Amino acid sequence: MIYIAIMIAGLIAAYFLKRYNRQIKTNWHGTETDAVVSRIEKEELPHPNCSYPFWPCYATCYVRFRTEEGEETEAQLMNPKMPLNEGSRIRIKYLPEKDDLVILTEITDT
Repeated sequence: MIYIAIMIAGLIAAYFLKRYNRQIKTNWHGTETDAVVSRIEKEELPHPNCSYPFWPCYATCYVRFRTEEGEETEAQLMNPKMPLNEGSRIRIKYLPEKDDLVILTEITDT
C-alpha cells in the first residue's frame, strides 16, 4: 500500500515538473538571462546507460543569475546538458514568480 502511495506521489511530482518546464519553454511569463554554473553535485552511482565516463548520469547542476529586479539568486538547472562545468556561462529561462528552478536555453562558454 505504501509503495502505491509513493508511486502516485512520484507521478504527480513528475507531472507538475514537466508542466512547469513546458510553461517556461513556451515563454509563459518566462524571462531569459545570463547565468553561470555555480556548482555540480555528483552522485557516484554506476549506471549501465551512462555513456559519458567523465559526466556522471546522476548530477544536479546549480546556476547563479540576476533576476529582473537585480537580485542575485541560485537555482537548480532542470535540464543540464553536456558539457557543463563549474564556471560555464549559459543562457537560462525562468519564471519570475518561481525562480528556484530554471531551464537551459544555450551554452555560451564552457
